[in-house]
Amino acid sequence: LSAIQRLLTHKAIPEFAVGNILNALWGLMENRIEDLKVLQTVLVMVTSSSTVYGDQLAKAFVMCFRLHFGRDVV
Repeated sequence: LSAIQRLLTHKAIPEFAVGNILNALWGLMENRIEDLKVLQTVLVMVTSSSTVYGDQLAKAFVMCFRLHFGRDVV
């Protein structure tokens, strides 16, 4: 996930790959794997790229809200 974040920051991810990355992050989110890192990656994707729009942007927002509000309070 750190490598994906770096690639996103440097705008090295092609537009056609954004949907695949979001789907992979969605799978990690649903399996509760690396929740914080997934949230950070989605935020980097949304803020550093203009290729996330429409349904992909909506999916990214849903992921952010689910990760934020679905976490266990300790």
